[in-house]
Amino acid sequence: MLALSRHYAKQFLLGIFCLLLNACNSDLPPTSGDTTAPSNTVEPGGKISTTLTKPTTSLRQHLAAASSQALTAAEQLANKVQEFSDAPQLESLQQALNSWEHAHMNYLLAKSLIVQTLRHPILDQAQIEPTVIHPITVRLDQFPMINGYLDAVQGYPKSGLMHSEATLSLESLNTEHQFSDPSYVALGFHALKFMLIGDDRLKDYIASSVNSTNDTSNTDINSNTDSEHKKTVLRRKHYLKLLTEQIVADIGLINQEWQSEEGYYHQHFSAFTPQDNKRYLTLLEKEHAQRIADIAAGGSSTAVHLNADTIAANTKLLNKLNASQP
Repeated sequence: MLALSRHYAKQFLLGIFCLLLNACNSDLPPTSGDTTAPSNTVEPGGKISTTLTKPTTSLRQHLAAASSQALTAAEQLANKVQEFSDAPQLESLQQALNSWEHAHMNYLLAKSLIVQTLRHPILDQAQIEPTVIHPITVRLDQFPMINGYLDAVQGYPKSGLMHSEATLSLESLNTEHQFSDPSYVALGFHALKFMLIGDDRLKDYIASSVNSTNDTSNTDINSNTDSEHKKTVLRRKHYLKLLTEQIVADIGLINQEWQSEEGYYHQHFSAFTPQDNKRYLTLLEKEHAQRIADIAAGGSSTAVHLNADTIAANTKLLNKLNASQP
């Protein structure tokens, strides 16, 4: 009789436990997207403690979203630059410059979410021989730069690649980029901005006999023309197209590593636990604090990237990431 009572008591307690467990589970919203799995830890005495957390958008999804936004902004930049090239006017030039600011900011934000110690095995590699390979951040955002390496500057009206006989192609620009000096910048955001900015920049893209839609092919640009100015205009327009193509392609490569299940960043962050997320966010905050310290220290090379708008946007993004985590 005593054994039977104990049996029913055990069954009763088991039933109560199941009801409580079901009640806990009923508080959870329907699962969708990435969820945080139960975290099992062994307590002193060998007991297993299971902590259930509500499904949430993963840290990886937030970081991947920033990468997607950077790609979208880069594509918009390419469109605005092409519109300016097709019909050079002050309005289209200003729109291209505004789009540059937007795209560059979005790229910097996405870049800031990858801690400096996290190196991509392919995109971050560098090589000189037999083929020149630049780390993707160097292709996209190298600065400072020597403006005269690309085009005319004050006192040197025939300076740079725009006035040379060198063929303009993505392959040749990859070789020219940082050729013999880190400041010899031929690719990326800052090369593009230099080619767009300046009080007299508009006239550099206007030639009375130039039809930009038909005359910006590589064949026309590298052939002899009846006007030296026309040839330079053609080279500048073709160079703009190459620059934006490479920017979009490079940011596209980064984004693919976030979006594809086989991507390095996708796989790396998909393995994160909630504790890993917190540790990673702490690292991001430390790097952000260092950027603020860099602004206080000054320096012409840091001022281009680390201005008040960049810091404010970065702070807002980090606050959003912290708020998103359980």
